[in-house]
Amino acid sequence: MFAVLDRDGKKTSVRVDVSPGIFGTKYKLLVDDADTPLTKSSEAEITALWHEKSLLAASRSTRALGVMSPVTREEPWPYNLPIFRRAFRATSPDGRLQAEVSRADEVSMSNPTIGVLKISGGLVLKDCNPSFVWSDDSRYLAVPQLSRLLGCFFAVRVLVVDTRARTVFASRRFRAWLQPQSFVSGRLVVCVNPGGSSREARWDIPSDLESFKRLPYEEAMGQPH
Repeated sequence: MFAVLDRDGKKTSVRVDVSPGIFGTKYKLLVDDADTPLTKSSEAEITALWHEKSLLAASRSTRALGVMSPVTREEPWPYNLPIFRRAFRATSPDGRLQAEVSRADEVSMSNPTIGVLKISGGLVLKDCNPSFVWSDDSRYLAVPQLSRLLGCFFAVRVLVVDTRARTVFASRRFRAWLQPQSFVSGRLVVCVNPGGSSREARWDIPSDLESFKRLPYEEAMGQPH
């Protein structure tokens, strides 16, 4: 991946070798200071952020590099996955209901995003990832939500919103990011750890909701999690 850094009016070409990971990313930045060929320039490990098709170089061991210009190419994996969306809106298949996260921010540098989910009918849920999906019968919405363990450790759970019964069902917590894949004929398929060694979790809805924690709308909106 290549970009151009404008540092005090001097154009500097850089090559960024990306080795992304869900819980933090290390980047190798090779800098060409014009006087030195890129292949001979020194390597420096930095922490960087992929944001709206831009790479932001936070720091280097010897000096600050500033902000790189936008890269005119698609975001690399895994930043092109739904769990990294900055916003998302989805209308139910019957066209009657709408769910939206209008703004989602990274949990921490190089991690997936969360925001406030708003659903037709007045339900508002915090700390939701914008990778939600509607069931094909338009009754349910499945959305990942960041959850807290013992008040400080983070995990992720799936919320299944029953729009007819005005009830939210919360799955067990996972120590990995979750990404709903499909919700067809009552079968909810979720990818566990989509940015790494992924696997699938499957639930049959509504029968498997018996193993979920049941929360009325009012309680879900004010429920510590």
